[in-house]
Amino acid sequence: MSITKSGNLNLVGSDREIEIISRTKVTIISGFTKTEKLAVQADRLNKLLSSFNKNDELEFKIAKNPKASDGAYHLALQIKSGKSQYSLSLFDPENYPSLKISSESVTFKITNNNLLWALQRTLVTSAHQDVRYYLNGVYLELQPQDNYIRVVGTDGHRLGTATTEAIFDTKQKSIPVNSVILPRTSITKINSLIGVDGDCQVIVTNQLLRIATPFVVVTSRLIDGRYPDWRRVVPDVEKNSDYIKCSLIRSDTKQVVSRCALMANEKTTALNFAFNSAKELKISATNTTDENGIESILYTASKVSKANLSLNAAYVHDALNQFDGYDDTIDIYVSDSETAPVVVKHDANATLTYVVMPLRG
Repeated sequence: MSITKSGNLNLVGSDREIEIISRTKVTIISGFTKTEKLAVQADRLNKLLSSFNKNDELEFKIAKNPKASDGAYHLALQIKSGKSQYSLSLFDPENYPSLKISSESVTFKITNNNLLWALQRTLVTSAHQDVRYYLNGVYLELQPQDNYIRVVGTDGHRLGTATTEAIFDTKQKSIPVNSVILPRTSITKINSLIGVDGDCQVIVTNQLLRIATPFVVVTSRLIDGRYPDWRRVVPDVEKNSDYIKCSLIRSDTKQVVSRCALMANEKTTALNFAFNSAKELKISATNTTDENGIESILYTASKVSKANLSLNAAYVHDALNQFDGYDDTIDIYVSDSETAPVVVKHDANATLTYVVMPLRG
């Protein structure tokens, strides 16, 4: 905790991998001539404060620790509310871990909504506890010359990528870092702490990423590793003549995928996607107990597709879900090759792309 004489209170929590600073205002009664720094056991303080009613007025006082002669830290934090009074031991704040941002950094400004949108749309395709540790997060690519950032997530079987506008600091003569990997755990914290309103400042170094808003600051260590060349698995469907753009009703496609998935093999959750000459997509599934399901959806395209491939139902459903908020169409790009990746896009936002690899066998 740090409290200034003007009444600014910063609460800092850290586990050496991620640091969170929460900012608020307090009323200074007396005794503060400079900024005071304190360190207190977080879990006990949190439970104690949570036990009071939200409208209770709390008074904090820094006092001498009566056990200082026993080798303990010489200060204690006293908390009063009405007839309640508690005293918590304090620790030496100079020993508290801190994640320091180096001067070799890149700074940009971005709206909270755009940052959260890009992180959430790509986190869904990143890995969970994969031995390839560099996949357990999202890849952040900085493009200061064009004022945008690209975010990529993949688990090796599917991939999502999104770009969004960001305003970089034009005073920086050189860019010491071009890309980083942000851990999944940190993104989860960011999603829960950063509101959608307002702007934030992002500072990136080779080891840390910091997101600062007026009310909260989140600093995270980065994953040290080399991210795979994701561009190699994303076909340029606009220029590749092997791909056919098939437009479908998104809500209908989601319902069909969800229903057919009930009949799919529980281990593979594989669905068969068969495009025919009547511009009809047949989605079907079977399982080991000879149960099955099949449904048809019409699609529009400039030419007929005869693609026949097997896809993971959850991967397809996740991709379709990420286009909420746009009009009820979806574009699925397919090739006649059974091993070529499937690409899911929407005309309303060309920067948002999902790639799903077909299942083998």
